[in-house]
Amino acid sequence: MAKREPNILLVTGGDTLQLEKTVAEIVKKRFGEGEVDWVRLDAGAGETRRAIEEVRTGSLFTPNKVVLLGNIEKIPKDPPKTKGNLESKSDLEVLTDALPRLGGDILFLMLGTDKKNVPMALLQALGKDRVREISKTTPAQIRAAVLKRCADQQVTMEKDALEWFMNVCGDNAETARREVEKLLLWADESKTITREMCRRLVQTEEEEDIWAITNAVAARDTVLALKTLDRLLAQGDDEIGVTARLIGNFKAMYHCKALEADKVPIAEWAKHVGRQGYALNSAHERSRKFTLEALRRDIHLLREADSDLKGRKPTNPPIYKRLVLERLILDLSQERQTESST
Repeated sequence: MAKREPNILLVTGGDTLQLEKTVAEIVKKRFGEGEVDWVRLDAGAGETRRAIEEVRTGSLFTPNKVVLLGNIEKIPKDPPKTKGNLESKSDLEVLTDALPRLGGDILFLMLGTDKKNVPMALLQALGKDRVREISKTTPAQIRAAVLKRCADQQVTMEKDALEWFMNVCGDNAETARREVEKLLLWADESKTITREMCRRLVQTEEEEDIWAITNAVAARDTVLALKTLDRLLAQGDDEIGVTARLIGNFKAMYHCKALEADKVPIAEWAKHVGRQGYALNSAHERSRKFTLEALRRDIHLLREADSDLKGRKPTNPPIYKRLVLERLILDLSQERQTESST
């Protein structure tokens, strides 16, 4: 008789695509094609104790229950701060103490992105038999998943469109999955995804990060904006390139705002903004977080920073460009004024 999988497992590594595939295989192996009651919780959001209670409690709908506890590497390691300091154990301690007593038929899966970031105390409590490490999705697997998703929706992706799509998304399964869903929405009537459609709609991870900085500035969240900047620079982007793309975003938002104020028909916006489809819609949506005057000031600040970066003297230290960009983000956050604040 085949040995039954343990009802408690830690699954780490890979990416979201591989994690979901692995979880689906584990669940199918345990419950077959039967109906499953899913409970999805987040260890980083302080939901570990609730997850334990869910594992101890049966489902009202079906005997097959799965409790997923994501972000396990972010589980709090310090006791929660409560009035009177009555709680003496952290979520991590509560979980490791509870594991030996969490038997039964309910499947309890803890998910993490990297085993190296999972607390050693949890790994020791689980033991080797209850830890699964998975590999990252390969480009070939991403390509196959994209084509299958298109086939499921009865949409054809042209060969040159697929090649362009894969060149942009590379080995990033998250980006590929997000962008193919966007393409499928736009291809709803034509049932065909063309290269031109990909060129107009697909956003790279770097472009998403540039918009993330824009959103953080709009919310005056300087910490998030600087963290996103750190990630871009760590990935190999340079300060001048980041500034140029920020200028592009702010100019697009400015044009959208001005065209809207002048009541120009939306059908004519693309030729004025220089963006189409999803890219145009994104600029339009985000422009609502700014006034026209604030966007004028922000573009002025961006151009000043761009000029400063390009005119840097050889005697300036390498960190000078980084400081210019950090100062720019601080200025953008302080100068910004939303429509709601006017």
